[in-house]
Amino acid sequence: MSRATDGSVLEGSGAVPPHGVLRAPARQTRPSWLARLFRPERRRVERLPVTGHADVDGKTVHVLDVGPGGFRLAGYRGMLNPQDRFAFRLTVQAPPLELRGEAVVAWRQADRLGAAFYRLDAADRATLDMALAAAIKDPR
Repeated sequence: MSRATDGSVLEGSGAVPPHGVLRAPARQTRPSWLARLFRPERRRVERLPVTGHADVDGKTVHVLDVGPGGFRLAGYRGMLNPQDRFAFRLTVQAPPLELRGEAVVAWRQADRLGAAFYRLDAADRATLDMALAAAIKDPR
């Protein structure tokens, strides 16, 4: 048995305190910095690692992965910053894929850049969806 703040006895561990008496919520602890550093992938949708290149802002860079919401690049040394919109042409060898459209910079770190698709026409969206679905069914 345990005692409530007003001195009344609470029956059992799951008992509700008397009307007007509130229990403090259980304290939620934050994971350590090491646990946060090595946490599992936060994305809800898996991205597909690819081999290819993209033309961004007049520069050719490597494409690291593509997903339904965007892509990740390496080798970019231009002036784009987070929330900047840009035109791109993405060419991937495996699975064969070529997309043109607009994207928004989601994050940037050194020569790496993550971008979210902003404007893809219906044909490019269908091509992307088919390529991702085929890659998920037949991962090589």
